[in-house]
Amino acid sequence: MPPVFVAHSKGQDVNPYLKKLRQHIGHDLIMMPGTRIIMENQQGEILLQLRSDFKIWGLPAGSPDVGETLSNCIRREVLEETGLTLLELQAFGVASHPDYETIEYPNGDRIQNYSTMFYSRHWEGQLLENNDETLALRFFSPEALPDMIRNHRRAIDLYLQFKESGEFWVD
Repeated sequence: MPPVFVAHSKGQDVNPYLKKLRQHIGHDLIMMPGTRIIMENQQGEILLQLRSDFKIWGLPAGSPDVGETLSNCIRREVLEETGLTLLELQAFGVASHPDYETIEYPNGDRIQNYSTMFYSRHWEGQLLENNDETLALRFFSPEALPDMIRNHRRAIDLYLQFKESGEFWVD
């Protein structure tokens, strides 16, 4: 099955555990735990990040460090990528479908994400842009989303379905 999205190599394998693992297994597929979050403001708009690695819009997201919980991971990633501190978060699903979650990097490294999807409507702080991971941050209406990372766009679609049904998504 072909990868869904080809990522740029900048920032890849910054996780020391993953870097060490790659030294042993090369480019072989890794089953990768991860997180991503929908941050929705009072107007129902969703925060997106123009990522410096992909050069495309996506959600704040990332993989846990050794010894880190998924909830602490997404809190850390949001702070690093946006400058915001989450005051609450709630899981709404788990994304793992290989058609959407398999990624091949330009250097040949391959992963399949197993991402817990969270949402939050409460945070504090000021948006920080132009850091190592973020070129821009903007809130977008769900009806007017820009070009996005495919699996992150799918996460938004699943979130909107979750809001209507209350059904926790696992795929």
